[in-house]
Amino acid sequence: MCIAYSKDFPLKTRIARYHNVYGPRGTWKGGREKAPAAFTRKAIVSETEFEMWGDGKQTRSFIYIDDCVDGTIWIMESDCSEPLNLGTEEMIDMNGFAKLAMSFEGKKLPIVHIKGPEGVRGRNSDNTMIRERIGWEPQISIKDGLRKTHAWIKGQIEKEKVQVITALYSSSSTSYFHFFFHFFIVDGNKIPIRILSGDNNPNTSSLLLSINISGHF
Repeated sequence: MCIAYSKDFPLKTRIARYHNVYGPRGTWKGGREKAPAAFTRKAIVSETEFEMWGDGKQTRSFIYIDDCVDGTIWIMESDCSEPLNLGTEEMIDMNGFAKLAMSFEGKKLPIVHIKGPEGVRGRNSDNTMIRERIGWEPQISIKDGLRKTHAWIKGQIEKEKVQVITALYSSSSTSYFHFFFHFFIVDGNKIPIRILSGDNNPNTSSLLLSINISGHF
């Protein structure tokens, strides 16, 4: 469409093909998140195993948001009207990606492969044209970018824990019950909290409330 408009009207256009952008402040839960955020979240909350769709041999490349913004500016300020791939050529398979995500937590959990959407077996950005036309190269490695993403997502998880506990203890009803908490991991995503009252014995105490860490009561 941009090419057609530039031919029919006195309009300058620039075209970027974005390849798997990731980083802080992106969607990281709820099912709409991409692999970097999903793997990072699982690495943080999983305790016994790391669940993954497919055999983990699918390969991808990912571009960190800072590189994406920088590359976009370079393209917009260039005189190149051709479509340009904006990504990285640092390809990694999903098994290696999971191990990288877990390394920031100091974990080496077994990877459990389950049936699910896998996409194509391999996808990578060919940066030949963007190098030749405008001289741009990404600067942030997948390891450095994922480390920054991990720090942000971990912060979000901690914030949600605090919000849940604050909401519980801000109630005047807490003076009448002795609360204790049970945390569970579900699909590496939600962390339900069971609130019980009584004598600290789950077998004899009463279930007062069951919520999950996403904050939905």
